[in-house]
Amino acid sequence: MTQIADSLSLTDEKQSTIVVASGYLALLLSCVAFGIMFTPLKRTNTGDGFFVQWVECATVFVIGFIINVIRGFPPFQWIAAIAGALFATGNVLAVPVVNGLSMATALLLWGTLQIVIGWSVSRFGVPGLLAPTEVKHNALNYIGIFITVASGVLFVFVENSNEKSERSFIEVERSEWKDSDTTCDSDTSDAANKGKRLRRKLLYVFMAMLVGISNGLMVAAIEVLKQQHPPILFYQGSQQLDYSRIGNRSCI
Repeated sequence: MTQIADSLSLTDEKQSTIVVASGYLALLLSCVAFGIMFTPLKRTNTGDGFFVQWVECATVFVIGFIINVIRGFPPFQWIAAIAGALFATGNVLAVPVVNGLSMATALLLWGTLQIVIGWSVSRFGVPGLLAPTEVKHNALNYIGIFITVASGVLFVFVENSNEKSERSFIEVERSEWKDSDTTCDSDTSDAANKGKRLRRKLLYVFMAMLVGISNGLMVAAIEVLKQQHPPILFYQGSQQLDYSRIGNRSCI
């Protein structure tokens, strides 16, 4: 009996290690995919981003429907549908934010807020919906979230290439005015241009915050679904819920 118990314990530990390794591998692949997804859009005129959003959601719907067919059309989960609505709502603003702030700044800003929202909801829970999550090292947990927030705040002050090119264009115009002996109040003009750029940048930062909040709450909705339907075998049950919610989420 002791040997059987030891063998079962080793099997569980091995399976747990495989699950954790698979999770980190999936996390790495998703980070790479989400990190480069907007790269092709920087080479084309995307307009206000609504057509891009429609194409992206249509693709998600097709893939989700195929997975739903493979899974045998599992029961509809309204919480997963709410997650899809949050994803689509935030994604409408993604393209204008990327065009206005640059891809690196936009991804870092809404990624930072997404991490903060997701961490807060999962760490402290939501009364009546989501139980709080216990962590092994509280100090490291708080240090990590502090570094994430600090990096996001610092990137707000980064200027993208559009702002620099606009500033150089203004400087060229100013030099031409001086060469032609045209009198103008350069200080007033420069202050007005700086104020205009600042207001436009703050608008894009606010839009990036909305994207981050939507994405953070989207993941929290899936965690609520998992806690409401706890599986007997964590890996298998969670996998079934994840595959099932893909089809529900893509219906929005």
